[in-house]
Amino acid sequence: IKLNRQANAEKEKFIGLFHNIQDAILIYSKEGRILEINDSLLKLFGLERSSALAKKIGDFSIVTLKEGQHVRNG
Repeated sequence: IKLNRQANAEKEKFIGLFHNIQDAILIYSKEGRILEINDSLLKLFGLERSSALAKKIGDFSIVTLKEGQHVRNG
């Protein structure tokens, strides 16, 4: 019972961090289905949680930069 309570406390801590961190984060399956999405990513893309969870990872425009690269506007 004690281990179960500790596991639940750790899970709640993770969920709190996941949803409140300022970085945009999502969790997806190997098939690309969105499993969970945090509030920062919802705000960044202007999405509601229910519509975001209906998407696949390929539906998002995500730029990955290597160290030293910069995004140029225009």
